Amino acid sequence: MTYTYDARDELTGNGTNTYTYTARGTPSSESAPAGTVAVTFDAYGDQATAGARSYGYDALGRVTSDVATATGTGYGFSYAGKTGTIASEKKPKVCRITRRSRRGRSRSWSTRWARRCRLMRARGKAGV
Repeated sequence: MTYTYDARDELTGNGTNTYTYTARGTPSSESAPAGTVAVTFDAYGDQATAGARSYGYDALGRVTSDVATATGTGYGFSYAGKTGTIASEKKPKVCRITRRSRRGRSRSWSTRWARRCRLMRARGKAGV
């Protein structure tokens, strides 16, 4: 495998993937045979986005959320005191929706859309 570097000693290629950087030296994209993933960083140097995902941080720089930008679903994290130990993880709720056809057959599918699940539960049409 052949590695290439730029004048700032940043990895720009490894024979398969190529990497680009911003003027500040933070990564901006990774190109691979499967496609390109763009990444952004906030003013504190924490990764804000990677492809179709976005990340949130607390005042200590610990990840507090990992969310799919297209659907708004993802994970939330809380920590034990000032440690890096995760105290709880909130996963997206999966809602099972069942519908009956005119012929009496039932058809069900799962969805991760929290708002739709709440509306369906309120109307008595969904179960978890």
